[in-house]
Amino acid sequence: MVGFSWAGGTRILVHIADAPAHGADYNDCRKDNHPGASVELYNIVKVLSRRVNYYFGRIKKITDKMTTRFQQIYKEDTHSKIFAVCQLDNPNTDFIPTLVNSITRSMIDSAAARVGQTDIEEIISKAMTLGLI
Repeated sequence: MVGFSWAGGTRILVHIADAPAHGADYNDCRKDNHPGASVELYNIVKVLSRRVNYYFGRIKKITDKMTTRFQQIYKEDTHSKIFAVCQLDNPNTDFIPTLVNSITRSMIDSAAARVGQTDIEEIISKAMTLGLI
């Protein structure tokens, strides 16, 4: 992911998981056989925070420590993009609406960055009128 060109104006990552990443910063699992993975993953998430809107589909609460840490990484930089956790109570029915909302939100964010902050209200108003948000 980090090596992708991400050339488009709208860049999103939708990550759905029912288990956390390896590393003590991301989970409290005693059976984690890669507890030193934290530094490498931090660097990956840090790069993504400057380029990509990241939407995490939460299935189980065991991922909460990881998503809290990802949110902290995204907040470290004032130029960071969106990091959002989307609850998937039922992945079979919640996935499509979550995906559509993630794409829509990212497109609005990209459009606002291109046209300037003063036009963001108009963009949001039009998106709401169309039922996109």
